[in-house]
Amino acid sequence: MIKRVLIASVGMCGLAMMAHAQVPVTDKDFCERVQRDLTGTTLKLTNIVYPDYDGFKESKTKIDPIELAQYVVTDAMSPTRISCKTKTSDHLVDRYGADAAKSDKSCADINRATMDAVYGALTEDEKSKLKIALADIVIEPDETVYMGSQFVSDYDFVYRGPEAKMHVLAKSLYVTWTNLAFKWAPERFRGVRYCHLIAPEYAKRLVLGEAQLPVPTK
Repeated sequence: MIKRVLIASVGMCGLAMMAHAQVPVTDKDFCERVQRDLTGTTLKLTNIVYPDYDGFKESKTKIDPIELAQYVVTDAMSPTRISCKTKTSDHLVDRYGADAAKSDKSCADINRATMDAVYGALTEDEKSKLKIALADIVIEPDETVYMGSQFVSDYDFVYRGPEAKMHVLAKSLYVTWTNLAFKWAPERFRGVRYCHLIAPEYAKRLVLGEAQLPVPTK
């Protein structure tokens, strides 16, 4: 049985901010911040933002120099989902040494930090208008896949559960550099962690009732 995790505290990742902070925004550096939160790295990074999903799907991360990839899905109002391609901690350490990475977090950790930041930055007026309480947010464990075709297929990244809670689900393509099962795969397919993440602007709209919480499609 998969354990589901309720948000319990603010500030688990660098994206989460305390009172009076601003909600993190979907900008050209979003996936760079994700890479740093996932691994704790301080190395120089280049984040490439793709204007179309086909370009993003074909893109690959690089280790020397470090290159990431980002794509943003939007609706008529704001970004809704952000896709990031990042490097794994063990690949950074293998290439740049033991101090290159200091943590190994999951995509779910990033979603959790985003939701914590959204609630932490609400004004008093916004708090009075809340439609979804913090206690009714469920951060699901990563849906982990190992093939690109599985990663790019659509899925329910946020949905209303049967208990009327808001479920946030990250999909992750995760292949560590040291995974023996992929030892003979081309380098571009190894040492990668891809994440589909909820956009902070959409998260805020949902909890304030400015957007309708989707029902599961299957």
